[in-house]
Amino acid sequence: MDKTAYVYAMYSYLLDIDLAFKGKDEEILKEISNLKNKIDSYQKNPSKETFEELDKSYRAFFTNDGKLKSVYKKVHDRVDNLGEMIFRTKQILYKFN
Repeated sequence: MDKTAYVYAMYSYLLDIDLAFKGKDEEILKEISNLKNKIDSYQKNPSKETFEELDKSYRAFFTNDGKLKSVYKKVHDRVDNLGEMIFRTKQILYKFN
């Protein structure tokens, strides 16, 4: 499977999250924009390095102990689905099952 197979799904889930916070929380929208930029970078150069930056940005949805930040509770399903697409991409890049 292609290294960028799940990029469009990632964008879709980010768009849903973006729309949920549009006009309500500029800091969150800034995080979403940053993550979109990381996906763009990954799509242009699908490598482990660009993916690691994307994965690191995704972790901004979570506290230091790995729990979803409370502000994202209303979009937890989108965050979970985005995480699934990131995990599947990681499987392709690192060739594990």
